[in-house]
Amino acid sequence: MTDRPLQLALRELRADFTNPKGLLALAGLGVLLGISGPFETYSYLGVVPRIIYWLAVTYLTYAVGAFTNMYLQYRFGDRLGPFPIEALVCGFATGIGVMAVLTIINFVAFGWYFRTIDDAMMMFGIVVLISVIIVALLMTLTPLPGTNTTEKNALPPLLDRLAIDKCAALVALSVQDHYVNVTTRNGQEMLLMRLSDAIRETAPTRGMQVHRSHWVALDQIAKVDRVGDRAILTMSDGSEVPVSRSYIPALRDAGIIPRSGRG
Repeated sequence: MTDRPLQLALRELRADFTNPKGLLALAGLGVLLGISGPFETYSYLGVVPRIIYWLAVTYLTYAVGAFTNMYLQYRFGDRLGPFPIEALVCGFATGIGVMAVLTIINFVAFGWYFRTIDDAMMMFGIVVLISVIIVALLMTLTPLPGTNTTEKNALPPLLDRLAIDKCAALVALSVQDHYVNVTTRNGQEMLLMRLSDAIRETAPTRGMQVHRSHWVALDQIAKVDRVGDRAILTMSDGSEVPVSRSYIPALRDAGIIPRSGRG
């Protein structure tokens, strides 16, 4: 559990680039851009060089963007702030990396460089804006538990990552260092992944994040105790999970905490 953010980000990036489906999708996008020749590249390059150019742009900008986001998540985690700030910070950092990659590729391919500061700033602004939008979309595109009625009886994909003897109903997820501690009715197991990614794989289990470092399965909550403006959940296995003040209204809406405010 002593892996550094750089090592963790590189490990995830390596996993992305050994995923055949992901590589095929990037290749398809690169070929499509190469054939269509956007941004007037059709005027400067033939079909084959153009496809090579756009394949390089697609793979390299994806690598830079994915690595930047993963590194920031592992390095700073929830210290990046609420969602809008997190998206802006990650998007801006991604934009810097993508801009550098595009400048190098264009210089190699066309001997092209920015002739004025205004041109450079305009291009940088466009790249950052696109990066922020993409990062924000990726952060918000999470499946809603139970929305697919054809998979009501399906097991959460997260269980596929666990040892067979640990596979059972999910109880809770908790962050520990750069790992997620997955608790099921059969025990616990540590997984090297981000909490947000683990939560995406909990459907169709009905659950809720109750703290920046904790998620719980609602049907595994055995007891609720109010502590000031916060709460403590006792789970079915006897473990206790803290509830942050900002998550109390959501628990009230879910009927876990009575609206009288008493547990």
